[in-house]
Amino acid sequence: MLFFAKPLVPDLISIMYGVGQTGRNPWLYSSMEINKEALYLIIQAWIKTAFSKASAESRQRVLNELLFEDLQWQAKTLDLAKWETHSNSTAKPDSDSFIILPDYLAAQLSKPDVTFEIGSTVLRFRRAPVGRGGRVSFLAAFCA
Repeated sequence: MLFFAKPLVPDLISIMYGVGQTGRNPWLYSSMEINKEALYLIIQAWIKTAFSKASAESRQRVLNELLFEDLQWQAKTLDLAKWETHSNSTAKPDSDSFIILPDYLAAQLSKPDVTFEIGSTVLRFRRAPVGRGGRVSFLAAFCA
């Protein structure tokens, strides 16, 4: 997955599952529009790296199908607090909100100006990519 891109693009909040599936929209969520040229280069590098075991011809075919013009930003507001309940009273969130909520919280906690005081220790959090298949960025605390 493209999860490694989060540290490269600070305003990127969440990368949805199904990035490689045709028709999956939206698949990136950000607090602001991300430079399409930079994003295009990151995606190209990801294809070359993540699929290094594929033949060079296969990778090139995918790169040729990836068109810069296809990258479009669209404003969308999500209500992360909107939760319905199932008949057994468990949470039934909107599917995108359910996936984005942990990523959003990690993004908020790791902002440069956010600190936490525990006794006399001041902590800051940083997001880091996790291994394959991981959804939530790992939050690492360090003393400020």
